[in-house]
Amino acid sequence: MVGPVKRTYDSANRRSAAEGTRRRIIDEASHLFLARGYARTSIESIAEKAGVSPATVYKVFTNKVAIVKAVGDVAVVGDHEAVPLDERDWVRSAMTETDAALAVEMIVRNGVAVLARISPIIEMVSAAALVEPQLTDLVDAGDRGRRQGFRAFVGWLHARGQLRAGLSVDDGADVLYALQSPQTFLTLVQQRGWSIERFGDWLVDQVCFALLGS
Repeated sequence: MVGPVKRTYDSANRRSAAEGTRRRIIDEASHLFLARGYARTSIESIAEKAGVSPATVYKVFTNKVAIVKAVGDVAVVGDHEAVPLDERDWVRSAMTETDAALAVEMIVRNGVAVLARISPIIEMVSAAALVEPQLTDLVDAGDRGRRQGFRAFVGWLHARGQLRAGLSVDDGADVLYALQSPQTFLTLVQQRGWSIERFGDWLVDQVCFALLGS
């Protein structure tokens, strides 16, 4: 009985250590990408900051594009847990909330937190895509996923008869996609100096009016 228990314990330790290494690589890569940009961040510099060898970084992620994807995935959900955005508690709560205005506010407030984390990364990746075309696919996939999520929410409002009269699900999804976007966030927060709180307040008002007519 002792042997199997020890092997299970060792295996769990190895998995925990490997996950810790992966998290360190992602976190340090995120800091470096935002500070230096994609082109000036090397695998070697990420490895040095993470306290591992470059070979370990390649073993875990294969290449720098894969690291960028992992950095983006963590930024979207806000942690390293393997729970997709559409399965997060706040998304599920919004999709079951019967008060339409409250549901919109939940989607917007939490969505603004996502934008605050992901928008600088999208800006960095979009600039780097000029020299690394593979990064364009990451941005495009993120955009598609964002619109699909918005369409699901707007479709839920429509199914409950809460969507603004005369507004189709597709048009409502497009409006939400345009308003609650990295571009809008960067324009008002980064360029115009709005606080994140002010941006959130404004966005809640705009989305409620656009989708609910109130």
